[in-house]
Amino acid sequence: METTNNELFVKAEELRKSGQQAQAAELFRECWSREKSEDVAWRLISCLRHIPAREEAWQTLYEANEIIADSHLLRTQHQWMLYDFDLADARNRKNHEKTLEICDQMLAMQPDGMLLQLVVFAATDACKVLNLPEKTLLYLAHLDKNNLEKTPREFNGSKILSWRERWYFACINSLFDLGNFAECRDAALEAYKDFPAKIEYARKAALCLAESGNEPQAAEELEKLIRGRRVPWYMHSDLAKILFECGNIEKAWQNACCGAEAPGETKTKVNLFYLMARILMAMGNRDAAAVHVSLAARARSEQGWAIPEEISEFIQKFNLVSENSDSSTLLRACRRHWQRPGTVEAPARPDKSTNGRHRGKLLLKTPETPFGFIHADNLPENVYVRTSDIPTSLRFDGAMLEFSLQTSFDAKKNRESSKASNITAA
Repeated sequence: METTNNELFVKAEELRKSGQQAQAAELFRECWSREKSEDVAWRLISCLRHIPAREEAWQTLYEANEIIADSHLLRTQHQWMLYDFDLADARNRKNHEKTLEICDQMLAMQPDGMLLQLVVFAATDACKVLNLPEKTLLYLAHLDKNNLEKTPREFNGSKILSWRERWYFACINSLFDLGNFAECRDAALEAYKDFPAKIEYARKAALCLAESGNEPQAAEELEKLIRGRRVPWYMHSDLAKILFECGNIEKAWQNACCGAEAPGETKTKVNLFYLMARILMAMGNRDAAAVHVSLAARARSEQGWAIPEEISEFIQKFNLVSENSDSSTLLRACRRHWQRPGTVEAPARPDKSTNGRHRGKLLLKTPETPFGFIHADNLPENVYVRTSDIPTSLRFDGAMLEFSLQTSFDAKKNRESSKASNITAA
């Protein structure tokens, strides 16, 4: 007895729902040959997508669109076919421009639900490679982050970022790259509130402060974040850089050493080693600075990376002798300096070009400010002074001071300069 179309449909649907797509497709093909209905068409196309039978899926879609007008179910299958076939091809070929073109085509079709999320994040991934932060934000605007799932997803047996976290990371990084630090900090703090176990968000919020010129508060936030925690090496590196720019050389060196000694590949720490070279120059230890900048350069060369101009200029400006050893040898040489606390206290060298004492007026915002300047009429520019080097009773704006000059290092201008020492009341 011949199977009715309804019985055939029911059997095919059971196979489809149980994941037996090829077997289901065989039965739906028979149903489609008997009855050109929307219910059969989209199910057949869905099975063909999953097999996959690409050409037959497109042919069936074209045929169904000619017969069934304005079908939401067929439009949905069309969108999934673009995702499964065209977009997957572009991404596999790493053709990021084509990826964005297909994403734009799909977004114009107004997908919803999971497909919308997949398309948006495919687009933001391409934007990241192409360095298009502003466009990333435009794609993210298609989603309401509050409607995205917070629970981590499973992929190949491992947990990966939830959809909401992916949104936060893409948004925060784009705002940071665009220099929108106030908005970026707000987003980072909101993300940290949403995911309090993820200190990376709090780190980014602190870095936004530093980039906005509020280094002291940024350093304070990072110190609180690091205290009592085992954190990634780069957080110590971040803090070291900010402290160095604040003029707190000793604490900058301590944190740089923590970052250098923490787990992490040498090649990932090249910027930290260059920072350590700059700190060592500020402490007057030229030999140790030479070894560290050599490590920064050698580790880059071994990876086939270009040597930044600032590193080359640093070596030339201070007449440092660059070591030709491999990075492993240089790393061992650098480690000897990390293990010697005396390096941190290395005294600045007296400025041989200037003799005697000087008098000037202190320029200091508050007694808590980590550094200030002294204006002396007989000197061509204001002299840098660390607040900790000023007697407590003289730590106020306008105090008249007597001081000597020592060769120092300007972290921001990356050059030798002078700083005040042996400070007394004038």
